[in-house]
Parts: sequence; structure tokens; C-alpha cells
Amino acid sequence: MNQTRWLLLGSALLAGAATVQADEKADPKKDAIKYRQAAMTLIGANFKPMGAMAKGDVPFNAQEFARRSRDVAAISAIDILAGFPQDTDGDGSKAKPEIWMKWDDFKQKMGDMERAAAKLAEAAKGGDAAAIKKQFGETGKTCKACHDDYKE
Repeated sequence: MNQTRWLLLGSALLAGAATVQADEKADPKKDAIKYRQAAMTLIGANFKPMGAMAKGDVPFNAQEFARRSRDVAAISAIDILAGFPQDTDGDGSKAKPEIWMKWDDFKQKMGDMERAAAKLAEAAKGGDAAAIKKQFGETGKTCKACHDDYKE
């Protein structure tokens, strides 16, 4: 099952890349924005159900939470910063220009998120709901820290 999910994700990313390459008028700025938005969309698509479990809005399912946390960790580990070349705010992006003015801080916060997501996936392996929920909160703080400063 896990291999199938990764195969589908890889296929979707390759299809997107092929579409970009097939477009004679490819726009590197728009492509960068699409790249980072795709990564953030996938993180959010996994984070939202984990949040519902952590809050008790839906029953906690340790196996489902572990799967989603592994996906978030994997997505966080890709080079999302590659999707933030200079001057790629605007054009449907919610990125603030402060990203490039405070690049080192932004880069640090992205690294914090990657490390927190890896810790979340590790905690989820253990199945201890309290430990998982605690690390989920810590991981969420890293997302919020970046969004507060760098997202409109």
C-alpha cells in the first residue's frame, strides 16, 4: 500500500513536470509558485485530518495518524526552498516579500518544520497518543511560525 501511494505521488509530480516542460511558454516564476503550493497543499491535506484526531473531533486512529505523519515528514524533506526563488511573490502566491528580505530566518524556519515533522513521524511509530499529540502541537507551531511571518 505504501509503495502504491508513493508511486501515485511520484507519477503526479512527474505528470506536472511533463506538463510544464510541454508548455512552450513555461514561466519559471509561476512554475516555482506551483511547486511550493503543491508541496504545501499535500502537507495541509495530511495535517488537517491529524489535527482533527489530535483535537478529538474524530476518533484517534494511530495507524492512520502514523501514515499521515510519515507523508508530512517525507514532503517536508524535499527541497521546498527550491520553490522560493527571488521575486516569486504575487501571481497567486501568498508569499510575502519578507521571505527574501529575511532569507536566513525563513530557511531556518523551514528547517525547523522539517525536523519537527520527522520527530512527529517518529513519535507516531510508538502509538502513544499523548506523545503523538504533544509532538503534533510542536510541529504545528513550526508551521504557524513561518505562516505568521511569511504568508499573507
